[in-house]
Amino acid sequence: MKRIILCAVVLVFFVAAIGFAQSPAPTLELKEGKNNFTVNEFFYPQYASDFVAKHPEIQTITLKEFGRSYGYVNVFGGIGTNFLIEAGKEYEVYVSKPVNITLQN
Repeated sequence: MKRIILCAVVLVFFVAAIGFAQSPAPTLELKEGKNNFTVNEFFYPQYASDFVAKHPEIQTITLKEFGRSYGYVNVFGGIGTNFLIEAGKEYEVYVSKPVNITLQN
């Protein structure tokens, strides 16, 4: 009886692990122009410069926090504040063309 319960627990564990491993990464669908988004998923924080380097369609990204705006512009290698993009905060981006961005950890 103990073997059957142990086998069932192991089987459930492996099925759950396979399900989590195959779950797709969250995707942002950005239309041309201004877009607002909040990263609500488990997201590894990264700097604006790294995020823009991975997604060259992004022309600007802005964070409004504590009554101030912090912006990063994708021109001449990047101009502005190189702030940290992290979960739970709202960002405004301007893209040159429609793009789908996969938020990978």
